[in-house]
Amino acid sequence: MIDFLKLAEQAYGKNATVDDKNKLFEAFFNLKDVIVAKDPDEKGIAPLQRVIDKKICIFAFTSHGLLQHFEQVNNLAKNGPSPYFIMPMKGFIQWTMGMKNSTIDLVQFNFSSGGWFSPPGQIEIIYKHIRK
Repeated sequence: MIDFLKLAEQAYGKNATVDDKNKLFEAFFNLKDVIVAKDPDEKGIAPLQRVIDKKICIFAFTSHGLLQHFEQVNNLAKNGPSPYFIMPMKGFIQWTMGMKNSTIDLVQFNFSSGGWFSPPGQIEIIYKHIRK
């Protein structure tokens, strides 16, 4: 199993290199699926949105354990597990590209000290760069 928290720490640490960021995103894009926190108040598939540092964020996770950590830290699991949906990676990339001109400012991955952010419109660009 890939340690995404460690990869993110290396990619965004003091001595991070472009290669470190590429390794993180390459590992991410090699996942089959992405877990996205769902807004419990919305019917259908709508991502949970929160404002962090004046930016509207949605939340994606590389594992159920990291989603559960997010639930605990944000007191979302008081009535049982928070809703989520799972998207195939290709669909996730296309979906976030469609947010390029929306009110969503950032996708926060893995919500923790080992998490990372990306503007939704950049995810496909990073994907194409990694796949060159």
